[in-house]
Amino acid sequence: MKQEQNTIKCWKCGEALDISEALYKDVEGRLRAELAVESALRERELVREVGEKVRGEIGIEVATLKEELDQKSLQLQEFNQAKSEVERLRREKAELRDEISLEKERELTEQLRIEKAKMRINVEDEFTFRIKELEKKLEDQQKLADERET
Repeated sequence: MKQEQNTIKCWKCGEALDISEALYKDVEGRLRAELAVESALRERELVREVGEKVRGEIGIEVATLKEELDQKSLQLQEFNQAKSEVERLRREKAELRDEISLEKERELTEQLRIEKAKMRINVEDEFTFRIKELEKKLEDQQKLADERET
């Protein structure tokens, strides 16, 4: 009799339907639908959380890489400045060496000119002395010759 209480007649076809089974299927369908919605919502939430976490980790990694890039760029800039400074110092050193060499050459040229002038004066003095000496000898010889003739 209990089975009869759990059945009802279909109003269209008149067939006896088990209420427990119908309720079970209805509840099962609703639960499956709710679970599917809840599962989809949970899945979306998990995807969002994982996406945020990944974006956060990637953001941190990108920030770290950007910081490293900035440091490397600064180091490269400092290296290039140092390289330019070394090149400038090399040029200045070469210019100074050339200036010193030129100055030494000028000094040596001036010393040579002075020495040549001194030598010329000495040679001129020596020739002048020799000429006077020879003139004196010539004069003495002429006097001697004049004395012999007289």
